[in-house]
Amino acid sequence: MKRFLLLMAAAVIYTALNGQAVAFNQHLVTVNHDLVGLSGYPYTPLLIEAGPDHFYWIGAAYYRTVSHPMLTEVYSDFANIYFIRYDDTGTPLCANYVRGPYDIINAFSYRGGLTVVGSMSEDVESEGNVVPINNANKGEFIASYDEQCKLKKIIPVWDLDAYQYPYSVAAMDQKTGALYLSGHGQGPYNLAGYGLIGEGLNDYLYVLKFDMDLVLRGVYIAGFDHSAGEYGYIQTVSISPDLSGNVLIIGSYESDQPLVFDDEVLPESGYGHALFAVKLDNNLQKIWVQQGTLNGYGYYSGRKQFKGFAMPNGDMVVAGVTNTGYFQLGDVKADFGGIEYYANMFVYRIDRNGNLLWNRQFQTMHEDYGEKAKKGTKSDEFSESIEWDAIQWNNKILFLTGIYQSDSMEVSGAIVDKAYPYGIFVSALDLETGEDRWVYSLSSDYNTTLYGFDLDASGNVSLMGRTGESQDFDVIGPVSVKGTNLTFHLGLNFRGDPIWYNNAYMEGLSNNCYGTDLEVLNGGEVFSVLVSSTTDDAITVGGEVLYSQNAYSTWLVAFDADNELGGVVRDKSGNPVYPGYVKAYKTSPSGAYPAVDSTMLDEGGGYSFQGLFPGNYRLLVLPDRIQYPDGMPTYAGGATGWDGAQEFDIMTDTRATFVDITLSEVKKLTPEDGSGGIAGNLSYEEEEGGLKGTMARPVTRTSVILKKRAEKKSTTDEIIVAYVITDDLGNYYFTNVPDGQYILIVDIPGLDMLETHEVTIQGNQIVSGLDYTVSPEGIYTYTGVGIPVPEKIPFRIFPNPGHGLIQIEFPGEGTYLINIYNSVGQLVESRELSTLSGTGTIDLSRIKDGLYMIRVEGDQGSRTMKYLKK
Repeated sequence: MKRFLLLMAAAVIYTALNGQAVAFNQHLVTVNHDLVGLSGYPYTPLLIEAGPDHFYWIGAAYYRTVSHPMLTEVYSDFANIYFIRYDDTGTPLCANYVRGPYDIINAFSYRGGLTVVGSMSEDVESEGNVVPINNANKGEFIASYDEQCKLKKIIPVWDLDAYQYPYSVAAMDQKTGALYLSGHGQGPYNLAGYGLIGEGLNDYLYVLKFDMDLVLRGVYIAGFDHSAGEYGYIQTVSISPDLSGNVLIIGSYESDQPLVFDDEVLPESGYGHALFAVKLDNNLQKIWVQQGTLNGYGYYSGRKQFKGFAMPNGDMVVAGVTNTGYFQLGDVKADFGGIEYYANMFVYRIDRNGNLLWNRQFQTMHEDYGEKAKKGTKSDEFSESIEWDAIQWNNKILFLTGIYQSDSMEVSGAIVDKAYPYGIFVSALDLETGEDRWVYSLSSDYNTTLYGFDLDASGNVSLMGRTGESQDFDVIGPVSVKGTNLTFHLGLNFRGDPIWYNNAYMEGLSNNCYGTDLEVLNGGEVFSVLVSSTTDDAITVGGEVLYSQNAYSTWLVAFDADNELGGVVRDKSGNPVYPGYVKAYKTSPSGAYPAVDSTMLDEGGGYSFQGLFPGNYRLLVLPDRIQYPDGMPTYAGGATGWDGAQEFDIMTDTRATFVDITLSEVKKLTPEDGSGGIAGNLSYEEEEGGLKGTMARPVTRTSVILKKRAEKKSTTDEIIVAYVITDDLGNYYFTNVPDGQYILIVDIPGLDMLETHEVTIQGNQIVSGLDYTVSPEGIYTYTGVGIPVPEKIPFRIFPNPGHGLIQIEFPGEGTYLINIYNSVGQLVESRELSTLSGTGTIDLSRIKDGLYMIRVEGDQGSRTMKYLKK
């Protein structure tokens, strides 16, 4: 396998922890499970994340018994949608149900509650509140519930006549809780509480907006000019809210009539199916429209844009698939050589005005005949199985997955490994550039199915699907259980390396076990929904055997790691440190990550973590400040800052009980040491505009380290002189500072120092205003406060924010090198600027709006400053 060298590298790290050679048998163990028993086939048993440490299990039953202690009122004499809320251990907390429907369009969680959008063919009732079907054969409803599973509100969407059939898709704006429904109508539809829409139109696109309280806030209609032809049909539709209250609607249509969006007209489709994209503002008023084509025919389910991701700057990243061999929308184009009936994925990024920034295509995935629905853990459509999915991490990385059959499946110009006929791949793309980071693959001897795709807060991804009896995992190697189908669970870290895997199958080797969904919470907690359709066999998974007498058993399985990481913390004299505690932090691709676990030190200085979910960790000791007034927060490996902390790759069965840590200590400065002073403030970057203001949120209880620069310029050695903790206002103070040159380091786990203040102290000099701003990218100095250099003007840029024309104030005359970096550290422009007056001008009006770092270097010094172009 191509990752053999990576495996060997991982083995070295693992051997260092465990003292033994690695064999990849890294399985999670089953620590908790819950059962919903059914008397017939289950409908859509899926999982919905409800914050960092809660989730919902939602399913449906059509006139079948539902057996669960919290669902005792659900009987077999009515159809129903039921749901259960769980905590991060898999313990059920509350439950509820809707009587009458069994078809879930979609479900969302906002602020811990649950909103269900469903289809109905009879009256719907919840907690005594009835939504009547009236004269219709089909309708739709929305129901919202609070964190205790209690009904907040239930409403009908339509009040239709017989033989009118709405087919809406739904999406939620997670920033505001606004809910969007979109679809197409044929003839006038009566929108409940609003009146008729689509009058005078045979077929039309509708977009409905409801606020978080399910109050209708807007309606948008676009239809065909039926006077110019005989037919027009809206087909696949997707909804993607952005972060500013706008929404992007993308769909396809077939017509010999123009499609009219207010004052803009898109031409008829001609041969094949045409595409449209319309962006609407917060009030559902049109911002722009684009037209495109698929250049041929294909099955509806295999030609759509299935998910959009809103970027903070207003851009949108869209993932889609086509089985016509072609896709074009506006400036976006993906040409797969006319390979029809093959599902080929593409991804592109557009700015807020619809202009193309980059696009990627994934060639020759697999044959597609439209027989499967498409729905991943966070996708737009509700179904048990998927053929592709996409999820994003922190606006940095886009993870893609899909099924492929071709031996020539390409990612970034390279053929993806496949030992068996059927394969599944996972790919990571840089969201800024669209470039590949890595690709991982597995294959099987039997037709593969995907059930779930999710990630934790540190960027580790998990995948769930079904294969035949023989599997081949990249790095892991071949796996086989003869005579049955396997439901696999696979965890990859953010570098694309496997860190755990599990298979579930029937103990008697029948083929009556399959999965339906996977959920991963922020801390890495993994939950799986498995279904068994037999009473004389049991599911074996994670060391557990799950047996039930129900005709159909739907199991929620909670996984955990059986591992241990620990050691002893000692001071420099070798004495055990007590009291105090140790925190375990996961490493992520960038940015801060909260501690996933914390443990107290015992009287012997010992600490132990058990059940850490696989991943890359750093350990931080925090001694009791009263018992150890000179003790500093210290990382394993002896570092006093995140940048130098030792990393540990923790696997499912790690047994490393000898990771000892020596506490760093520094004496308090006294008047005998010096008489200088240093002060400043730490605050978080404001969301709007990214600039610090008087109301910025303070960074409290955080270490600031004072390091003295070496006297000789030929060495970069630095000595820790003192450290303090910021107060409740984010302020820090150093007193009794001796003469010398210093730098100031802020230690926040997960964040790098992007900039640091340098300061010189002489005598009783007091230097204040040495402020830092904490952003998701790292820690930088507050623009406008520089190094105090006597009788010299510090570097400054203004206006800031601005439109691109920047005035730079230098410390003096000379020639300066100016480098401009974007928010992910890429150099976007470089130039030299000579000045006699101490000032100069650069024009950045051509670069796109956003946050930039401007680095100025010259004989008079250097400085990195943050600049916001808008």
